[in-house]
Amino acid sequence: MQAFQGDYDTRLKNWYQRYEDYLRETAALKNRERRTILLKVIMVNRGSCPGEDIHLMFHFPEGFELYDEDSLPEPPEEPAPPTPLYSPAMLALPNSLLYAQMPNVPLPPDPHAPKIRKTHSYDVTFHRDRLKHDFLYRCRPLYVAFDSFETAQSFSFTYNIHAANAPLPQSGALHVIIEKQV
Repeated sequence: MQAFQGDYDTRLKNWYQRYEDYLRETAALKNRERRTILLKVIMVNRGSCPGEDIHLMFHFPEGFELYDEDSLPEPPEEPAPPTPLYSPAMLALPNSLLYAQMPNVPLPPDPHAPKIRKTHSYDVTFHRDRLKHDFLYRCRPLYVAFDSFETAQSFSFTYNIHAANAPLPQSGALHVIIEKQV
């Protein structure tokens, strides 16, 4: 029985270390969330006809990380504490094996998800097959995460809108104003 207790003590010591790492990673993630802004962009068709095969392209400067909903950093997984030998939890373990595990079935790609290409900066493309006259399209949100509170600052990014049935692309710049709350 003494050997089993020593094994449990070792597993418990390792769990404390893993839990300490978990707490650090959780705090770092929460701190990152405080340095992240949500960017919502809306495209409106103010032309005289429906837009066809539309590509909305953004070019963001460097100085932050850019994410969409599908690529946000995952929260760390909390480690489970070790169970002592012959605990009630271990006696229940065989019953839990009776539940079948479903394989991860991949979801079909979202046709409205942005395509984000990282260089030193970021190029983001949204695509719409059609946008009726006087209708709007809410792009999926983007997340801008600054490295630190001190580096968070206002920035501009450019856009280009290409439509198959428009003779010329539309382009311009959008400005994001950062107001720090101290």
